[in-house]
Amino acid sequence: SKGALSEAAKSLGFPSIAHGLASRGPIDLVFHFEIKSNQKIASDFYSKSPRAKAGEGRPKATAFLGEIIEARLALIEPYIEKWPQALALQSQPQHAVEAFTNLGRLVDDIWYLAGDDSTDMNW
Repeated sequence: SKGALSEAAKSLGFPSIAHGLASRGPIDLVFHFEIKSNQKIASDFYSKSPRAKAGEGRPKATAFLGEIIEARLALIEPYIEKWPQALALQSQPQHAVEAFTNLGRLVDDIWYLAGDDSTDMNW
């Protein structure tokens, strides 16, 4: 709610009107978290990826995929108590397209980092 966002802004030292930065309310915070987390995973794992290690002892894709997925899930851990609410917001029809777009980008980034160059929808 706007009230919760205003209180959160105040508790962090921002003016209470900062809730206006999240014009759609809590879903903006959820999507911001999703996008920033996906970017962090991509930047953290690029140097470790089989793609970056071409010609060197490339890590096994299965182990590498598991490591990326565990790291991405670990980013949710501090918010695990509230994560069901975030999922509920994303599952609302007006947010579903953006939620699936973010998920698709995450899956695409993970497979790209694992060395997949295909352009088909075979994932």
